[in-house]
Amino acid sequence: MIEYIKAYKAETSESKKGESEKFRQVYAFLVEKLIAQDAEHPKELEIVKKEFEQNELIYLPRKDKSWWKPGMVFWRDYSKTFGILRGYVEHEGKEIYPQETKRFFSLLEVTEAPTLNQALAVLEELRQKNNIDAIKKIVTKVYTYINDLLSHSAPEAVDWETKFFLTSNEAFSTPDNVYYNDDDEFSKGFQEKAEFLFIPYTSWISLQQFLKAAGFKSFSQNLSIRKNLEQISEVEAGQASTLIRVLAFAKTYLLNKNLETYERLQAEGVFNKAASLELYETINISLDLFLKKGKTETITVENYEKPAYYSPEENRLYTLRGVNILSSDVAKEISRMFKGAENEVFPFLSSILSQAGDEEMLEKQLRLFGIKEEETPYSEPGKIELMTEETTSETESEKPEQEKPGEDKLKEAKVELPKPSEPPKGLIDPDDYYPSKAKVYMPFKRTEGEAPIIVKEIKLTTS
Repeated sequence: MIEYIKAYKAETSESKKGESEKFRQVYAFLVEKLIAQDAEHPKELEIVKKEFEQNELIYLPRKDKSWWKPGMVFWRDYSKTFGILRGYVEHEGKEIYPQETKRFFSLLEVTEAPTLNQALAVLEELRQKNNIDAIKKIVTKVYTYINDLLSHSAPEAVDWETKFFLTSNEAFSTPDNVYYNDDDEFSKGFQEKAEFLFIPYTSWISLQQFLKAAGFKSFSQNLSIRKNLEQISEVEAGQASTLIRVLAFAKTYLLNKNLETYERLQAEGVFNKAASLELYETINISLDLFLKKGKTETITVENYEKPAYYSPEENRLYTLRGVNILSSDVAKEISRMFKGAENEVFPFLSSILSQAGDEEMLEKQLRLFGIKEEETPYSEPGKIELMTEETTSETESEKPEQEKPGEDKLKEAKVELPKPSEPPKGLIDPDDYYPSKAKVYMPFKRTEGEAPIIVKEIKLTTS
């Protein structure tokens, strides 16, 4: 029967209508034969699998390609992820072959859905062909699929150190040498000096399981910043309170727009940090950026100037003296507080800040985003806790003894009124009436992140 399939394949150049029914009968015959001979001839199945793999003997009625290896076929339709690079027994919700043939495909190790290694194999095939354009078309969908697998199923064994991934400069590198870009602004100065993973049409925040499992490096976590600030002073209290008030609206905006993002930022304490933000102004903001590349190597970008800078470690916003606290420059910088949602928050903050000085205009602007001043607070579904025997006994023992009727009235009767305080004698301490309170301001922290590694240059001399 296998020789018949091979001969038919050699004679047939194109798919024909009705061929699926013919091969349904062929595959049904083969599976019965294999099951019958499995006990007496266990090697028979291995021979069949080898023949199908080497000669591409699975027939699919497609115009682009009709014959496939079992290792390149899935039962379910994943064409939206892998396109024409793989074969699928399903097509647009309908099965090309009926369910009774599924057992045969299973014997050939045709999987229901792509495994993690099978998904990576598609990218590897394209890499070996150096087909970068084809990789760019599917890479985001493949990474998203892998991320979903890691999020909802037991992790599959993968040797990530041997895998190569496309970087933004169209090179290929292993995960331990590649950063994922979780800071769009500061990474700009390092694009030509370091390798960044190519992930278009999506954000790193939606691929966290994949990035963590593969071992890619976070750009922001490997970045240290040295701040060069001069003549720091507090921002006027009225302006500071206006900005903090507007930041509170960002919380409601994210709740209405993206509940998943809202809950993530809530768990990370971002909204609490926004409420306690400190604001300062200075005559100079210059940053030196240090990116840790290896155990001893550091890439440096010096004198990076900005009109405003948000320090996440200090929870402080520094602005240049003279910069309007309600400007888009400030909105752009303060949106960095909402890590992973900066691009969502910035246009909202910029729009609202511009109207923050006029209550009527501010209210009108908020309504455009579907936000009202009084919002019903969001609460997560209650957490289920089971009561054990120990907690039950403790609860019962903690119950106060039942009071007798009328006992509360007796207690009320025994309440004594406080005695009037005696007038002070001698000199009066002014601090008793006008207590002095001093607010201590901490100096700014010069370096954020790990201290930059300074590699000394060693000059060798020849004798």
